[in-house]
Amino acid sequence: MLFQKVQNALKEINPIDFKLEKDIQRLLDNNLGTVFGLQFLETEFPLKDMRFDTVAYDEENGSFVIIEYKKVRSTSLVDQGYAYLHTVLDRKAELVLLYNKVKNDRKQVSDFSWDMTRIYFVSPYFSKFQLAATGFAKMPFKLFEIRQYEGGLIEIIEQENSTKTEFELSKQDKVIESVNKEVKVWTFDDYCNKTNPGDEVLELYYRLIDNVSDIASFTIDYKKVYIAFKVKHTNIFDCAFTKKKLKIWLNLRWNELGEIPSELHVIDVSNIGHHGNGDYQFDVSTEAEIEMLVPLIRKTYEKKQNKLL
Repeated sequence: MLFQKVQNALKEINPIDFKLEKDIQRLLDNNLGTVFGLQFLETEFPLKDMRFDTVAYDEENGSFVIIEYKKVRSTSLVDQGYAYLHTVLDRKAELVLLYNKVKNDRKQVSDFSWDMTRIYFVSPYFSKFQLAATGFAKMPFKLFEIRQYEGGLIEIIEQENSTKTEFELSKQDKVIESVNKEVKVWTFDDYCNKTNPGDEVLELYYRLIDNVSDIASFTIDYKKVYIAFKVKHTNIFDCAFTKKKLKIWLNLRWNELGEIPSELHVIDVSNIGHHGNGDYQFDVSTEAEIEMLVPLIRKTYEKKQNKLL
């Protein structure tokens, strides 16, 4: 239930049904950056024997996102999602042509991260069957419920998947098996297995998470080469593991942050290739440095919030 406070009383705000899937599609196509942090490329895009509702681009990951708008509870999202992914991977060149046409660019197939391709399903409701079928770990899908209320209010809720159980393939799942060989959903365990950090580094990471938890409700997004801490699809800071220290990037332009404690080791990476977002790179190896860095993370968050408002 959603309420509006009128003086000292609560007035219930009634929901309004979307008449058509197209109403949802038009609304979100015009606001992909605000809602999902994505760039719009095309609507009703035909590819092979399919037609994608919306094709978008994820600049941070260098990958494509296919968005499907639903008002039907009985559809198998797993079958449709993997069929879409299989088609994308089979027809990469056509999506690259679309990107180059929209962006007036000359990228090649190898310039994109195909392993980060994702399918988003958007609907006013999902059935228990749909939620259960897509609730396995490492599935390359995201589900968003969208609701409309009186007064022009829109609510969008991501259906979070917290299970660690992985989807078990049967011998007949050739399409899914083919997709899973190329598309990757990263987890914390995957990232640790790849970077093999020492116990001291993991302790620093857990201390970092504890210390920033009262700044904001960060969404933690695991990438191939770093871990992103986001608010409203905007990176506030990013973190990477080495054997003996953390590398942390604050997502601000150089000189935006102001005074930095002399005890912190900071590098201006504005003109240096690096994995995370922003011009500030900190190398952290002690809990004391974590304590000094937290106020700078808070300042970064506040500056980013002011830009988003």
